[in-house]
Amino acid sequence: MLTGMGLALGIDYALFVISRYREERGRGRLPDESIVATGATASRAVLFSGSAFVIAMFGLLLVPSTIFRSLAAGAILVGVTSLAVALTLL
Repeated sequence: MLTGMGLALGIDYALFVISRYREERGRGRLPDESIVATGATASRAVLFSGSAFVIAMFGLLLVPSTIFRSLAAGAILVGVTSLAVALTLL
């Protein structure tokens, strides 16, 4: 389950960034200008999306069941890793 969640988050964040870059290129901007515009807009959306996911998973830690706590801990790790990769490598 956590592997699929990590894959889904990574694809979602990549689609945010790539679609924004292509939109900027479609407007006739140079590649460097498109990268700057993408970083200024799509990266912020990825940051808010990832933060919301991680905060929601922290809420799952409040459930007294150990299975839910374990899943929440794994999901938090996956979310933070996906967010870090999306903000640095994309």
